[in-house]
Amino acid sequence: MTKILKASLISILILLIAGFVYPLRNEYYKVSGSCKIENGDYSHQKIILKRDTLIIATLNEQKAFQFQLDYNTEYTVTFTKPNYITKTVLINTTNVSPARIEFGFEPYFFSITLEQQPDSQHVYYKGPVAVVGYSAEFEEFNYRTFYKKTFEDK
Repeated sequence: MTKILKASLISILILLIAGFVYPLRNEYYKVSGSCKIENGDYSHQKIILKRDTLIIATLNEQKAFQFQLDYNTEYTVTFTKPNYITKTVLINTTNVSPARIEFGFEPYFFSITLEQQPDSQHVYYKGPVAVVGYSAEFEEFNYRTFYKKTFEDK
């Protein structure tokens, strides 16, 4: 093989590898994940994406989800099913520098498990069970859990 052909093949190989390794730059932040139903099936289960009070998407009876979110916006993803404890995750895409957006992010994945309501009480969470948000310190999105579970007698 000639030196020029070898150099061309090596250059093409490097470009292909870089294309797979380097995160794709785009204008959306991608979030995906799964919803597990403890001791149950997916009938009547919903995953609801909201921006402010506006419903952006509703997925019915789906185990997995994937959303493309605008930057500089706050979203909630609610996981619900009758007779199960509803959970909400807040996703905050604000305070990301334009340079960091241009560099791009790997899609963010998280999983939620819905548990059945106990027979004797109604359980609900005050606020989100977790927040996905940008950390300027680490220049990445991260997932923080904090919640207050409330129990009411039926």
